[in-house]
Amino acid sequence: SSDVCSSDLLYVQGLEWMANNELYRAQILMEQAIKLNPNNAGAYMDLSLIYCQLGEVAKANEMWEEIETRFSPPA
Repeated sequence: SSDVCSSDLLYVQGLEWMANNELYRAQILMEQAIKLNPNNAGAYMDLSLIYCQLGEVAKANEMWEEIETRFSPPA
């Protein structure tokens, strides 16, 4: 669907902002990507890393719990 395509584009743009250490901009794009496609596992993972880098440990932990619940990654 178009939401999945839009989510993927936002995710890729977010990765570019991360690479340039523009973490607040990357955070906004990752959050938008997740809103458009709640199954975008990469956006969840990278958003949790962004939260860690910004010192937002509680939000990072919430993201990890969501990842474990939603995607059941291997231990």
